[in-house]
Amino acid sequence: MYQIILIIFSFLLFFISYYLRKNSKQLAIILALPDHQEEFYKTIHLFTFIYFLLAVLGILCSFFAQTILAILFILIVLVISTIFSLLLTKK
Repeated sequence: MYQIILIIFSFLLFFISYYLRKNSKQLAIILALPDHQEEFYKTIHLFTFIYFLLAVLGILCSFFAQTILAILFILIVLVISTIFSLLLTKK
C-alpha cells in the first residue's frame, strides 16, 4: 500500500520540479526583491534539481518493500522542503 503512496509522492515531486524549472524566471520576478532576483533564480534551480533527484529516489524506494526506507525517504523530503522554504523566506 505504501508503495503506491511513494509512487504518487514521487510523481508529485516530478511535477513540482517541472513547474519550478519552467516558471523559475517568473517566480524570481514575483517573489524576490529586484536586487536578489539572480540569487533567487539560482536557488530555485538548485532545488529543482534536488526535487528531481528525490523523485527518482522515491521511485527506487517504492520497489523495495521496506517500511523504514519509505519513512526515511519521506523524512528526507520533509527536511529538504523545510530548507527550501526557509531559504525562500530569507530572500
